[in-house]
Amino acid sequence: PVTPYRSFPASEVQIAKCQRNVMGIDGMISDTASLHVLLNSLVDRSKYPNGVVQFRYTLVAEEAVVSGNQMMARWSMTTTNAVSLGAKRELGKTGMLCARFNSAHKIVALELMFDVMAFMLKLKQSSNSKAFTMVPNTVQTCIGPFENTPMVMTTAERPFTIRRVNAAWEEMTQWKSEEVVGKLSCKILQGERTEKIALESLMNNLR
Repeated sequence: PVTPYRSFPASEVQIAKCQRNVMGIDGMISDTASLHVLLNSLVDRSKYPNGVVQFRYTLVAEEAVVSGNQMMARWSMTTTNAVSLGAKRELGKTGMLCARFNSAHKIVALELMFDVMAFMLKLKQSSNSKAFTMVPNTVQTCIGPFENTPMVMTTAERPFTIRRVNAAWEEMTQWKSEEVVGKLSCKILQGERTEKIALESLMNNLR
């Protein structure tokens, strides 16, 4: 299903069915990376700057139903160490899986179904957050609220490569977009007068 708490390419969305279609091995790897980013947002970076949330998927094969070239079964996903890294509780979700096979008994399609709203509630409870931030999945929806505010867009994980800056950021820093896009992080803005403690606090908040 389409989820508002994770980033994914807009091209994957089937609007009529309100679901995503992830194609190929590369698509599945990218989707798994997106899930890692989501779960690692539960970590209290002020205490565990290098913490990595572990999680486990379980398929209830004993209750699986097979019909023709399809198999359906319940599945669950749960974190195993989020609490030890600062989360309020472990995070989990359950759903149904439908796998389709070809005549050679190879998987040709997997469909995952789960309650998006229920998982959003659990996510808020685990992170102890009263508000919920929607994740923009296009550049246009991301930069919209920051049209007149200096903004730099980077990759979500180290080395935080710069992907885009807006005109207000260029004016504030005196760096042009073509000079910084592709650079590894915003270290170009640091100098002898950079306050290391304030920088570390900022990076913890970003993580």
